[in-house]
Amino acid sequence: MQEVYAGLLIAVGVDEYSAQIQLDHCSMLGVKFRDMANLLSPDAVFSMEQSAVPLDLGSLLDLKEDNAYGLCIDFHRFEKGSHMQFIDARGNEVFEITPPGSYSETMSSNKQNPDYINIMNVAHNLTSTKAQFMRLMQCLTQTPLIFARSYASLFPGVIMSEHGGYPVTIKEQNDGSVLVGIRSGDRSNMDFKTEIKVNIDGSHEVLSCTLKRRS
Repeated sequence: MQEVYAGLLIAVGVDEYSAQIQLDHCSMLGVKFRDMANLLSPDAVFSMEQSAVPLDLGSLLDLKEDNAYGLCIDFHRFEKGSHMQFIDARGNEVFEITPPGSYSETMSSNKQNPDYINIMNVAHNLTSTKAQFMRLMQCLTQTPLIFARSYASLFPGVIMSEHGGYPVTIKEQNDGSVLVGIRSGDRSNMDFKTEIKVNIDGSHEVLSCTLKRRS
């Protein structure tokens, strides 16, 4: 099947070197070559269940102020079309903010930036523990968007950046957990959607993750 898939790639215009990279990427993510071949179709859909590698945001045990790579930088790297909407357990929108859409080193390094303070204050109100707050804040960086960039590359000829436009919805749940929904913006060439559950103890679960080409 590997040889068949490589042949299909070359048939649609992928050179041999790039085809080999695609094969290596497929193996790294634990995706069956049969599923990879299906992604050549214009209406193909990829879901996290097709990968043998579980989606995970990693451990926060070693996170410290001096090594945290997070909101202060990533907020200014989101492109136009991004926004964050915070909703409480009663279904009420409690806060919404739109990133500036352009990177500013001066603004991103300013820890007293009112945008960061407002986001953190709302996140504190929607969470019950420090661990849950930290995990939620991680979800508001570009960390989950590695899913989009990595899996989008399984579609031949597709490049998807974590710096694109991504609407994000943060919903407090009645059981104390928080659901974070992320999707690609209107300007993206891919329809990307993922939902992450952040539990009170700071643990998390990626509930869904799908990608599809846009016509």
